[in-house]
Amino acid sequence: MAGQSFRYGTKPRSIRRYIIGLVCVILSACSEHGADQKVTPLSAPAPEKLSEPQHTYSEDSAEHSAAAATLITSYQHAYAKAASDASDLRTQINDFYTGPDQNKLNQLRAQLSSAHQSFHIAETSQVFNLIHPVLDSTSLKEPIHHPIRVRLDQHPLIAGYLDTVEGYPASGIVHSEIDITLENLNDEHQFSDVAYVALGFHALEFLLNGSDPEKRFAQLQPSDPEEKHTAERRETFIKVLGEQILSDISLIEAAWQEPDGYYAQYLRQCSTSCIDALLAPMKAWEERPNRSASHLTEDTLNKQSAYLKTLIEKLEKSAPPAEP
Repeated sequence: MAGQSFRYGTKPRSIRRYIIGLVCVILSACSEHGADQKVTPLSAPAPEKLSEPQHTYSEDSAEHSAAAATLITSYQHAYAKAASDASDLRTQINDFYTGPDQNKLNQLRAQLSSAHQSFHIAETSQVFNLIHPVLDSTSLKEPIHHPIRVRLDQHPLIAGYLDTVEGYPASGIVHSEIDITLENLNDEHQFSDVAYVALGFHALEFLLNGSDPEKRFAQLQPSDPEEKHTAERRETFIKVLGEQILSDISLIEAAWQEPDGYYAQYLRQCSTSCIDALLAPMKAWEERPNRSASHLTEDTLNKQSAYLKTLIEKLEKSAPPAEP
C-alpha cells in the first residue's frame, strides 16, 4: 500500500550505509557541497532538565522587563506561525496523495516555500545566539540525535544521497534497501558528511522537485507499473519529512511558550544593559558580511529584515531607561 514503510532484507546498517555512501562519493566528486561549512553534525539525548542560561546577570536584573516580555511574546507568535504553516504543509502533502495532479503539486511546492520562509523569519531569534541546552546539545553516541536546526534546515545537500539525479537513475535512499522511517532517516542524516542530508526542508524540497521539476510529477505518479514501488517509497519519504518538520518546529515553539523554559529564563534575567546588548546584533544584522552568500531568497532576507526592524522599534519603546 502506498505510504507504508518497506523492508528489504536484513543487511546490517553499516553495509547499507556503505552502499549509499559509495554512490555519494562518486556524485560528490562532481558536486560542491560546502565541505568547509562548520556545522555540528550530531546531537546528544536530551538531559532530564534544562541547565541554567549560559550568561549570568546582576542581582538588579529587570526580571519582568517590558523589553524582554516584548521579545519573548514576539518570538512566541513567530514560532506559532511557523508551526501553523508546517501543519498546513503536512495537510497539503496528504491532500496531494489523495488525488494527485500537477496543480496540487504546484500548490504543495508553494506551501513548502511559505512554511520554510515562516521558519526563517522566526529563526531571526538566533541573532542572539541562544543555545538551548536540550534542542542544541550534541553527541556522537547512539541513539543518534541531531541539533534541531541541523535536522530542519541543513544546507547544502548532495541530491544523489536522496534520489535520482542525472546520470544516476537508481541512486540515493529512495532506491536503497533501507526502510524509510523517521528513525532510519535520523540515523542516515549526516552519517559521515554534513551534505548527506536526509531530513528537513531542503530534503523535502528536492523530493518534491527532483533534478527536473517539469518532469517530477511523472516520477511521483508514474504510469509504468515497474516504477510504482519507487514512487511509493518517495511518497513514504515525503510524508515522513512532513511529519518531522512539523514535529521539530513544534518543539521549538513549545520551548518559547514555556514560562519557565530556557528562553524565558535567559531573557528575563536581562537588565537594561543586557537589552541594549541584545539590540546590538539585531541592528548589525543588515551589515553582516555573509548576507550575499546566504542560500535564502532575497524575499526571505527582506522579510527577516523587516521583522527585525519592527521588533527593534518595539524593544526601544518598551525598554526602561538605563540607570545613571
